[in-house]
Amino acid sequence: MAEQNGAHRRFWCAAALGAALLAAVLALAGCGGAAAPKASVDRSSTAGRPSPAPTWDGVTQQRQFAPYDASGTLTVHATTGGSGGCFATSISVPLAGVYRCLEGNSILDPCFAPAKDTSPPTVACFDSPWSGARVITVTGDFPKYLPVLMAGNPWGIQLQNGVRCVSVTGAVPAYNGVNLTYQCDGQNMAGIDTDANGNITAHYGPLDGPLIDVGVVTAWRGRSFRLSG
Repeated sequence: MAEQNGAHRRFWCAAALGAALLAAVLALAGCGGAAAPKASVDRSSTAGRPSPAPTWDGVTQQRQFAPYDASGTLTVHATTGGSGGCFATSISVPLAGVYRCLEGNSILDPCFAPAKDTSPPTVACFDSPWSGARVITVTGDFPKYLPVLMAGNPWGIQLQNGVRCVSVTGAVPAYNGVNLTYQCDGQNMAGIDTDANGNITAHYGPLDGPLIDVGVVTAWRGRSFRLSG
């Protein structure tokens, strides 16, 4: 009988010890979980992605670029260059009073003349509608106005993706039948199509392709107040 009572005591002691150990394990697990919270994860659709291109409503905004006002005052920032001669109507801005000129060995196009002659005569030359002017003194006479490109394309364009392009005035390359008449930021080029409402789509990409279609948000055209060459 005493032997049976001892066995019972040993059984209950073992059970109590097991329960105590289980409680201790559970308590430790709870403490460990509290000390190590889960890392948060950004699952939004824009995480790690570039900002989207600006939206385009399909309408190309047309802007006029006139560095001189009607009185002949230069209205843009300018630096003073050297001297040179003008030999033809501008290719990029084919208007009366806008020329293709030489300064040393550099061809400058377009070069705008003021509405009234100055002494000595000067022109303001630009790389693009968003650049400053370089004013050069003209030696010799201005060439006769020859409007060979009256229906010319815009001088400069800005694409829906923010890239800006300026018209090419030299040899024009082509890709798959598209004349790449615009040199864009970086090494890319573009050709354009204009619909009946004047809205423009650019075929844009590297010189050796492929090209993608991108809307033209803004188009710049020159304006001259000079009525003759």
